[in-house]
This record gives sequence, C-alpha cells and structure tokens, in this order.
Amino acid sequence: GVAIIDPAATYIDLDARLQPDCTIQPGTTLTGHTVVEAGATVGPHTTAHNAHIGANANVAHSWVVGARIGRG
Repeated sequence: GVAIIDPAATYIDLDARLQPDCTIQPGTTLTGHTVVEAGATVGPHTTAHNAHIGANANVAHSWVVGARIGRG
C-alpha cells in the first residue's frame, strides 16, 4: 500500500495516481495528473501538479509543476 504519514495534513486529488510502497509526508498536496512511482517519498511540504515522480525519488520541500523527476 501507500504510507500517508498524516492524512489530516495531506491533500491528494482524485486524478493523482500513487503506486504501491510510496510514502507521502505531511503538508503534501498532489493535484492534477500527478504520478508517484513505487518507493518514492514525497514531502514534507511539497506541492506537485501534473508531475511525474520516479521510483525511489525523494522530493522534499518542493513546488513541482509539469515536471518529471527521474528515479532515485
């Protein structure tokens, strides 16, 4: 499954897609057609809109719009 550390402090849009074994940290907002691949950690305090976050990537304290972040 997906680990959402603090669901009350996290927003995930219906169009966002999360693969198994990713972790979503508090203060994270995922909107549009954002994809988070397996093993990635997003947040804390990250906003991603129409972004693709690769497997095992670590994206903290970021504003990501329309970008592709590679694996690892």
